[in-house]
Amino acid sequence: MDSVSKRITNAKEFVEWADVNDILFNLTYREANVLLGYLEGHDYAVVAEGDQLFRVDLCEKKEEYEPTTLDDLIDSAYEWNFELIEIVKQELENPKDFIDYCNNSERLKSYRDDEIILDCMYDRTIYGKQLANKAYNIAMSSISTYAPDYFNNVPKRNVKEDEKAAEQIAGSIVEQVIASRQDNIIPVAAGRGR
Repeated sequence: MDSVSKRITNAKEFVEWADVNDILFNLTYREANVLLGYLEGHDYAVVAEGDQLFRVDLCEKKEEYEPTTLDDLIDSAYEWNFELIEIVKQELENPKDFIDYCNNSERLKSYRDDEIILDCMYDRTIYGKQLANKAYNIAMSSISTYAPDYFNNVPKRNVKEDEKAAEQIAGSIVEQVIASRQDNIIPVAAGRGR
């Protein structure tokens, strides 16, 4: 790393970096805080050098700078959030006492709040866009396969209505994928598959 590298330590710095270097991703201060919280909570730091981000494992004796992207950092934070939710849900099943139950309930609420923010961020990553595109294509294919009359026998087709219907079905497919993922039905793959 040369002298122009800068460790990102707060939301303001992260948002400023994203505004200049990742103009397609409008990062909010709240999103940046959540993302940095998960990275720091898992002993990682973020370093920027120009338009390149690096993830630094702070547990290593010699800091190694691993090239990364904003999309990949969001993906990691979402995975950690998912894991923490699962841990707390298990702890809620067998609390030590009422205080433990209340503390874990608050932790779960906090993680669920983070999950909403991370979901919104994920939807704007390349992974989220790829998933939405796949769902749209599946929806269009399903409409033509399972409702051929819908495309073939209607006298005047409104393409905008077809696209709107496909988008609604795609949204439903994405929700089903997310729900099944949360039930551990879909295995975790590279890029989260969500």
